[in-house]
Amino acid sequence: MKIDEFIVDIFVEVEISKEEVDHLIICSKAHYDGVCRAQNEIGGMLYGMKTRLHYDLSPNAPKLITTRLRCKDIDLLLKITEMEQPLSLSANKPCMKLHPVLKKIYDDVEKVRKEHTEILNTKSCSTTSKNG
Repeated sequence: MKIDEFIVDIFVEVEISKEEVDHLIICSKAHYDGVCRAQNEIGGMLYGMKTRLHYDLSPNAPKLITTRLRCKDIDLLLKITEMEQPLSLSANKPCMKLHPVLKKIYDDVEKVRKEHTEILNTKSCSTTSKNG
């Protein structure tokens, strides 16, 4: 058996506000892509965030939630905001927050990939079966 590469699935915990989720929902509803629009429907990522934020209707309801996102989730949230009009700085908050998070993830993943590639290239990790 020979291991060709390591595949790492990274989650990042992100704190997001009710206003940011509401803004993403508005962008999602108006998006040209069906996958982006579906994020506001039952089973969608934004629907889940909205439910967590709006479930408690009391005055003490949470104003922020912490959610775990994968790189593909962040990519999708950025895609949802790609067509928005830059109405104000606060309107772009989700997008402005997510770009540096995604860059850090990609930088860290590349570093880990390089370290593991070096490990894979050592003889102790590479074994080949005679039966194929």
